[in-house]
Amino acid sequence: MRANQSGAEGTSKSVVYGEKKDFKMDILRYFRRIDHGISDLLKDEHAPLILAGVDYLHPLYREVNTHPHLVDGGIAGNPEHLSVEELHAKAWTILEPFFQKARQDAIARYQQNLDTTRTSHNLQEIVPAAYGGRIELMFVDTESRQWGTFDPVAGEVHLHQEEKPADEDLLEFATIYTILKKGIVYMIEPKEMKERTSVAAVFRYPY
Repeated sequence: MRANQSGAEGTSKSVVYGEKKDFKMDILRYFRRIDHGISDLLKDEHAPLILAGVDYLHPLYREVNTHPHLVDGGIAGNPEHLSVEELHAKAWTILEPFFQKARQDAIARYQQNLDTTRTSHNLQEIVPAAYGGRIELMFVDTESRQWGTFDPVAGEVHLHQEEKPADEDLLEFATIYTILKKGIVYMIEPKEMKERTSVAAVFRYPY
């Protein structure tokens, strides 16, 4: 808009328009810095990212977002007015369908690869595979315990019906190492798996 077209009124409108445009550009520059920091922080993560903020900021952030796991929904409103518990509850409402689908897809993938060397429900195979970073997906019943020992040098697993000195819970051991080596672990009930097993795994490559 030309300032001399409408006198003082036109100039005022031009200034306001310019201020709004500059304000948006400032926000976008700020969001790009946030996106850069998030990308560095979450570069190796696959967990979904949720926006929490006043409504009009959501589409602006999405303009500059480069994180591949930003979910479609978001939490509207000033998050400073919400407790941690309230934020968690609102986030879970958005994410529960996402996690349920991922869980069902993972179970389906295991079932599709049954009777191949890509899967196992044998803990004596799963423990060394978890330690070596070869597990992509693991399913474990958190109510179960399996005592025993694992020798990482020899790759030997010894299972015991009752806890003995120097034993550890090998289901917990496999869970920890699967997570440490960037695998995904799902908590299950044995009835969810065809074999009614307390542990099962999908390997990153044939065993």
